[in-house]
Amino acid sequence: MNILVLDGQTNNPGDLSWQPVADLGNLTVYPRTASRELLSRAKDAQIILTNKVPLTRDVLDVLTRLRFIQILATGWNTVDVDYAARLGIPVSNIPDYSTDSVAQHVFAFLLHAFNQIQMHADSVRQGDWSSCLDFSYSLVPMEELAGKTMGIVGYGRIGRKVASIARSFGMKVLAGRHPDGTIPRGCGEDPLLEERDILPLQELFLQSSVITLHVPLAARTLEMIGGELLSRSPSDQILINTARGGIVAEADLILALDSRTHGPRYYYTDVYSLEPPEPHPRLFDHPRVIVSPHRAWSSVRARQHLIQIAADNIRGFLSGKPQNLVPSSSP
Repeated sequence: MNILVLDGQTNNPGDLSWQPVADLGNLTVYPRTASRELLSRAKDAQIILTNKVPLTRDVLDVLTRLRFIQILATGWNTVDVDYAARLGIPVSNIPDYSTDSVAQHVFAFLLHAFNQIQMHADSVRQGDWSSCLDFSYSLVPMEELAGKTMGIVGYGRIGRKVASIARSFGMKVLAGRHPDGTIPRGCGEDPLLEERDILPLQELFLQSSVITLHVPLAARTLEMIGGELLSRSPSDQILINTARGGIVAEADLILALDSRTHGPRYYYTDVYSLEPPEPHPRLFDHPRVIVSPHRAWSSVRARQHLIQIAADNIRGFLSGKPQNLVPSSSP
């Protein structure tokens, strides 16, 4: 069985082994595949693993030997799943591999905002402590997470993990309803979350010290965090996005950050609407925006888990018991 990895660089830049997948067939791994290279590389593949290389209808029509697609991620917008289903090609994803890694990144952002360790480390390096008249000093007041309110938009596995950590810090946890007012299914899986703490988004933004985003990017979530919601943000609110850049209306966000009457105090994001971004986007230059390069998911443990789940999914397909199948609307 010919197995092809189209873009393995981000999942495994060389510090891990593809052996769990290699054990299942004749494996070829490319770090990246440009669109002009795709058909020549994939023409003989029976199993394709892709992260961000699109497998469109036109591509699938040409790949006549293809039998199974493994997406090396949770989201599946890079593959025309409905058309693959019409061709009889099952598609699997990796639904739960980076929950702990992403949740940890949320609190790395949050502690950066509340403790300002880098600011003070730089100050000490410049000699400010040595010249201080006291044993201790603070450039800005240090706040505690205890007693603050965490508003979570998206209450799936990652949202619930963030809620658990927030409670361990002594934070109050609130969850946001869907834009249509319905309660997210994941809320029912958190016995500590009461219905009164599941709020419309407008109220969630108004009451929360911290807002953290954990919804997938879809038509209903595109730019869902816009001017109306941001106008309700208290001026000391921290907004965190480790989901997808397109969830936030970035032009509205810049206006809110510039406002002296409303909008978040800081925007911490691991994602952007266009990745990789164009040079020096205006948002990144804003003094109250902190950006990391879409790496919240990528701890060593999470990437090891991803490779193993991909291998398990392929093994399931080969044995006639495919798992973690992506739903399609095709009959």
